[in-house]
Amino acid sequence: MDFDRSGRSTVLDDIEANTALRHIQRYPCSPSAFFPAARAGVAIASRYRITGRWEFKLPNPRLRITRGGSTYESYDKGVLACEIATGGGRLTLVSLHMFPFHMFERPADHDDFDGIWRALRKHLGELGGRPLVVAGDFNTADRGLLPDVNGRRLTGTTRGQVTHRGFAADDILFSPEVPDPPTARVLDTFSDHRLCLVELGE
Repeated sequence: MDFDRSGRSTVLDDIEANTALRHIQRYPCSPSAFFPAARAGVAIASRYRITGRWEFKLPNPRLRITRGGSTYESYDKGVLACEIATGGGRLTLVSLHMFPFHMFERPADHDDFDGIWRALRKHLGELGGRPLVVAGDFNTADRGLLPDVNGRRLTGTTRGQVTHRGFAADDILFSPEVPDPPTARVLDTFSDHRLCLVELGE
């Protein structure tokens, strides 16, 4: 998600104005890698009331690589969590964007990234025992790097469907309170990542 310097996003403005997703939280957390005057981050848009919010940054491995005459650095990555009061109760929805591991020519389970995954599991474990939904760009198809939170198994819903660059980079994970979440629909959009969509009854 791209934001301007003030934290505004025209995409989120359009969503708020033209859909039922009127409850929005934003977390711009780093400079944009593509637009020098912008910032990058994550957001949550909900049709239900948001009753709590948490945000945290993941440890930055401070990597740098030069490819094709251009130098790339690892930017900060953040996680946004919201408690949402749905018609069927309260749940915690998490939006995340992991580091582009492949850009630095390392697999997501490389030792350089171990602290990132440990920090993510720790922070998710501090969000309480409500039903948990974790959605975002994992930049890896290896869901074994986030198998559970405090022993609560997380079930992915894209189930190997390609979402970006030939692999299942993105997913929506559910804790056991949703015992059999349906397989996500994966749809083409304007983005280089495909949209993952899961519909649940209340």
